[in-house]
Amino acid sequence: MRVANELLTEGFEQMRRSERLAYGCPLLFSAREVVPTFGFTFNISEGGLFVRTLTPPPMGTALELKFTPPFGRGQVWVEGNVAWRSMQRVNPRGVPSGFGLSYGELPVADGAALAAGYAELLANKGGV
Repeated sequence: MRVANELLTEGFEQMRRSERLAYGCPLLFSAREVVPTFGFTFNISEGGLFVRTLTPPPMGTALELKFTPPFGRGQVWVEGNVAWRSMQRVNPRGVPSGFGLSYGELPVADGAALAAGYAELLANKGGV
């Protein structure tokens, strides 16, 4: 599984539409009808984010997340799918244990809040 994740990660880096930017905030994530789990964002891009957690869900799992977007004041609800996982405390690339989430359809207001926050992070080049 580790080799597959590393190959998949390299493929994602080549396919990525936007830069990953450091962003850390607490969040809740859960599969439908499951008790939410706490995690922390690690980085964010226009198409998704990486969540630090010691218990990453299986690849392909559909999740709902609730968190504060960069420079936001409220909370956004995001649905997406687990695109890749890191199971080591910190892998050789410096990525902690957790998972990459690819955004699904976003409500207009939540998508706008995420886009504005990402643009602000990009303008400041680095995040929180």
